[in-house]
Amino acid sequence: MAKICPENRKKYEAEIGVCIAERDGIEKAICNVDGGLLTEILALKYMCGKTLEEIALDICYSKRQTERLHLKALKLLEI
Repeated sequence: MAKICPENRKKYEAEIGVCIAERDGIEKAICNVDGGLLTEILALKYMCGKTLEEIALDICYSKRQTERLHLKALKLLEI
């Protein structure tokens, strides 16, 4: 395993902090969409990394209907 140079450590920690803050903002925006099915679709897609096909199976909807709901959720998403 490679060692991190001490002079780069603070830079990396700062970048990690920025990424964590951005992730937290995205998670908050997703949770504020509707608190129901649309939020679940966005969370599964962007927080769990599932495909729309996998999400359709999880929520017992057709892939096409899941795509429509995903688009609707994206329109409501405020980032």
